[in-house]
Amino acid sequence: MALSRLPRLRSLVRRHLPRRHSDRSVRGWFDQPAGDLLLRGPQLFVGWALEGDHPVSKVELVFNRSATVEAELGMRRPDVPLALGAPHATAACGWSAWVDLARWPVGSLQVRVTAFGPSGRGAALGERVFRLAGTGLAGSLDIPSEGAEVTRDLLVVGWASTAQAGVARVEISVDGRTIGRARLRIPRPDVASVPTHDFGPLTGFEYRGALPDSEKETAELTVVVVDGEGGRERLASRSIRRAPVSVSPDEVARAATLRLRTEEVVRGLSRGNHPVDSHLVVFTHSLAIGGGQLYLNELLRRLAPGLPRCTVVSPTDGELRAELETRSIDVIVTGRPLPTDLETYEGQIRELSLFIRGCEATVILLNTLGAWPAGDSAQRMGVPTIWSIHESFDIDHWLSENYGHSDWHPYIRERLLATLSGADRLVFEADATSRMFAPYAAADRRLVVTYGVDTEAIAGYARLFERASVRAANSIPGDAVVLLSVGTLEERKSQACLVEAFIEVAPLHPKAMLVLVGDRPNRYSEVVHHLIKEAQLEDRIRLLPVTDDIWPWYALSDVLVSASDIESMPRSLLEAMALGVPTLSTDVFGVPEVIDDGRTGWLFPARDMMALATALRRVLSLPSEARRAVGEAGRQVAMRDHSSDAYGEAYRRMMVELTGVPSAALGAAGSPAAADQEQSIERSR
Repeated sequence: MALSRLPRLRSLVRRHLPRRHSDRSVRGWFDQPAGDLLLRGPQLFVGWALEGDHPVSKVELVFNRSATVEAELGMRRPDVPLALGAPHATAACGWSAWVDLARWPVGSLQVRVTAFGPSGRGAALGERVFRLAGTGLAGSLDIPSEGAEVTRDLLVVGWASTAQAGVARVEISVDGRTIGRARLRIPRPDVASVPTHDFGPLTGFEYRGALPDSEKETAELTVVVVDGEGGRERLASRSIRRAPVSVSPDEVARAATLRLRTEEVVRGLSRGNHPVDSHLVVFTHSLAIGGGQLYLNELLRRLAPGLPRCTVVSPTDGELRAELETRSIDVIVTGRPLPTDLETYEGQIRELSLFIRGCEATVILLNTLGAWPAGDSAQRMGVPTIWSIHESFDIDHWLSENYGHSDWHPYIRERLLATLSGADRLVFEADATSRMFAPYAAADRRLVVTYGVDTEAIAGYARLFERASVRAANSIPGDAVVLLSVGTLEERKSQACLVEAFIEVAPLHPKAMLVLVGDRPNRYSEVVHHLIKEAQLEDRIRLLPVTDDIWPWYALSDVLVSASDIESMPRSLLEAMALGVPTLSTDVFGVPEVIDDGRTGWLFPARDMMALATALRRVLSLPSEARRAVGEAGRQVAMRDHSSDAYGEAYRRMMVELTGVPSAALGAAGSPAAADQEQSIERSR
C-alpha cells in the first residue's frame, strides 16, 4: 500500500470498534499489513488510536512477545472520525512504524499492538499472526486492493526493493499465467523519504494491460520480483473481480438522441460542388517535437509541395508550427481537449463537421489515435479518412493513459472503435502494431507503410561532418565510446533504467560516456539528475535538453541506445542507422522488423534490468571495428528501405485512390526542392 493511499474503509474501522466504551476509553486498530504473508525485510505497519476523541501518547508493537517497537504518532487519518461518526475526534490519530523483519526467522510471527493514553491507561488494539517468508525483499502492492473490481484495463502499482538494491524484473501473473512485466524505476518519493531505510528514489513499478478474459468472475493476481542474481520471490497476491462496464438505459437513449441530432446537422450541410482542388486537412495531437509529430512533418515535407491546399489542425502549439507554415501550410491551433463524456463528445463532432465542410476538405488525415473525433466527423459526412497510428497500445490502455484510469465514459470507447472500423485506411509503421489493431479493422484497410527519414539529406550531412572537431567543441574526448539516448525524459522511455545500468557497467569501461538528449523539467527528470549526481558521474553522463538539431549527436556517437518499453518504430533509430551509427534497442513491436540482432544492430528484452546491463556490456566489450561493421550493415538497410520518398509516395497514392482526384492534381510526392534539402542539412549541422 502506498503511504499516500492509507485505508479509507469505513466498514473496516467500524468492525474493530469496541461495542461499549467510555468517553476516555482507548480504541484503535492496525490496518496494514493487510494480508497474512510478510517478507523478511523492511515492513510498514499502519493504524490508528484514540483515547476518547483525543490522540494517544504512545503505541507499541510487540513481536513474538520479545521485541518492542514504538510507533510514530500524529499521522492524519480523516477517515477515522468520519467512520466513527465522531466529528469532534481528532484526525491526527494515525500511527506508523517501519520494522525490519529480517531479524526474525522464516515462520510464524505474532504481532501485538497496544496503545496508551495520556492518563497511562493502555488497551490492546489488535493481535495478529503472520507468515514470515523471503530473504530480504521489501515492497508493497498498492493497486489493486483485495477484492477490487477491474472494469477496463488492469492497473498494477507498487514498489519493491531487494538487498541487492533495485529489482531486475517484476512479473505480473493472472490465474497462474504470466501476462507481462511491469515498468520499472518509477519515482516513489513517499518510499524514498522513509527515515529508517535508504530505499532510493526509484523503487516504483507499474503495469497496465488487458485483464485476460475468462468465464470466472474472480481472478488471482500475483506479483513476482526477480532480483539482480535471478532469485525469484512473490511480493503479493490479490483476488480481484471482473466487472463489466455498465451503462444505464437512460444513457444509451441519451447517446442515441445526441447522435441523431448531430446526423441531422450533418445532413443539412450542403456539399455544393465538389472542389476542383484537393484540400488535405490534417488533425494531429501536438506540434511539439516528438516521434509522431516529426513523422507528420517529414510526410508533409514530401506531400505539401504538390498539394493545392493543406491545413493542419492541432489542440496544442509547438516548435513545428513555424516550419509547417514556411511550406505554405495553414496551421490552426484550437486548444480543444479530448472530450470525456457523451455530451461534449457529440458537441465536438458537430463543431468539427461544420469546420470540415466549411474548408471543403477532400481527404482527412489523422495523425495518432488522439485525433479520432475528427475522423468520426469526417466519416459521418462521407469524407475519406487516412489514419496514421503510431501507438502500440491496447485501446483500453491508451484511453486510461490519456484520460486517467476511470475518467472516461464508455461512449468514448464505443465511438473510438467505430471510427477505427470505419476508417478508409489505417496506416502503421510496423507489422506488429498492425496485428495489434486487427480486431478493429479488416486486413484490406490496414496498411504497413515503412517509416522513412530523409536519407538523401542525411547522406549529404555525413559527407560534411567532421567528427573530431564536433567532439572537441562538445568537450568529448576523441577516444571516448559514446552511448546516445534520444527522446523526451519519461517513464515509458526508461532513461532511469539506462542510467542505472550504465552506472553498474561504467567501472569496467572507463572510456564509456552516456549522453541523453531530451531533458525537460518534470519529476522523472529530477530523479534521473539525482541518480547521476549520487553516482558522481557527471563527467561521464550528460543530460541535454530537447533539440531539433540532433544529427550532430548521432554522428559523434558510437552506439544509439533505446531502452523504451513501448515503441512502434523510433525515428531516432532510423536516423542513427542512416548515419551508420549501430543501434542497441529493446525488442518491442516494430524494432525487430528493422534490426537483425548481431548483424544490423543489437536487441534485448524490455523491462529487464539484468538484460539491459548485459546488453551494455556486450556492445562496450566489442572492438570498435566490430561496432562500425554493424553500423554499416544498418546504414545499408536504412538507405535501401527507409527513405521518406517512399512513404510520401505511398500516401499520395492513397489520396488518389480515395478521392478520385486525378494524380496530376495532387502533384508528385518525392524529394523536396534542392534548396529545401540544403536548408535541412544546414539546420542539422
